[in-house]
Amino acid sequence: MKTLRKLVTVFLLVVTVVNSPALNIYAQEVNKDVSFHGLGCEPEFIQPYVESPCPYGRYHYMVTKGWGWAYYGEYPDTSQPICSGCCYQCKNCKIVFVSEGDPYVGQSIGTYATVASQEDCTSYNYIWTKSYGYTSNSYLSGFQFFIQ
Repeated sequence: MKTLRKLVTVFLLVVTVVNSPALNIYAQEVNKDVSFHGLGCEPEFIQPYVESPCPYGRYHYMVTKGWGWAYYGEYPDTSQPICSGCCYQCKNCKIVFVSEGDPYVGQSIGTYATVASQEDCTSYNYIWTKSYGYTSNSYLSGFQFFIQ
């Protein structure tokens, strides 16, 4: 019984460390240098891009879908990464949103990208788009973020 308790305790400790916000923030800091490779611009020169509201409601009802990687251009060209981080998808119109920060927990969104989709996202999502922007806010007009 004591061995089982120790195993459960170790397992819970590992799950807590792996899902730690500090680890997530560190991963975002590491990826910031990669985010603008090939775009020829710095974050302060990117103008915020605002999506039109969802055709099925007043806003896009964005639910978490795991991790996302966004690339500029057409599939399968990965030479111009836009950003990587959190992935959300509108439960109504299926638009996909990938951002450096996690707006649900109040982090700055940072660089983000969007693309229209017909399919449901998985835990690991790759998108190719020409729609991207930057904001230092933790919110974006026309979007609301939720945990699924």
